[in-house]
Amino acid sequence: MLLLSLTLSCSSDDGRDPDTEPDFVTDESIFNRLITVSNLGGELPEGHEPMDEQDPLYYSLENEATVNTHYKQTDRWDISFSGIYRSFAGGNNGSDVANLGYKGPGVGGILILEKAFDDVIDIPDDSEFRTPTGIIGTDDAGAFGNGIGYYCYDFGGDIFNDGSYEYQHIAYCLADTTTVYEGTEKERTLLPRTMIVKTAKGNYAKIKMISLYKDLTDPDEWKRNSPHVYYTFQYVLAKAGSSKFEITQ
Repeated sequence: MLLLSLTLSCSSDDGRDPDTEPDFVTDESIFNRLITVSNLGGELPEGHEPMDEQDPLYYSLENEATVNTHYKQTDRWDISFSGIYRSFAGGNNGSDVANLGYKGPGVGGILILEKAFDDVIDIPDDSEFRTPTGIIGTDDAGAFGNGIGYYCYDFGGDIFNDGSYEYQHIAYCLADTTTVYEGTEKERTLLPRTMIVKTAKGNYAKIKMISLYKDLTDPDEWKRNSPHVYYTFQYVLAKAGSSKFEITQ
């Protein structure tokens, strides 16, 4: 059962050895192109894997790779997934005591818009980004809502389906405009959500979360016992100083 909460869990490095791989330099080719990540969370390198279902996962949007938990107080990662079932997203900011990257060099943050991915063109002002860890997850349209979120948690299975057992406790990513049940009629429309991340190094990414289920991107295929949590998402990076997101390659 995918029970969700705002409880955050700090990563422990006890007994873990850091990677020996050197730090990376952001490649210019990473900008202004559509990048797809499928089933993030499976078969992670040693030291990158969370200790349990609540231990954070760190990901570098600029390097297209997970990051060893030893490096949480660096600018090697841009987005974390934490909280129950690692379903709450946050940026990397070293100045916020409530951030997993606290005391590190990260200058990042995160926000979410009720807008389709393709329609998000303008990059928000830096003042709009939020810096605490794990602040974007469950949407108010579902159970355990936490404001505008990137997914709707259908606890009883009666928001998106008929309430039968196999459709209970499903997390629906809000990548597209969706019409859902209210009472006995399918009549309420949920707008798509797009996350925007300011990366640890000060660049920008817009992100469309597509699925939290392994090998399943069609919402009609998501069932209670489908393997989770495996993140599938798309994103586009823009350089610091840019005013718009563009795909040019």
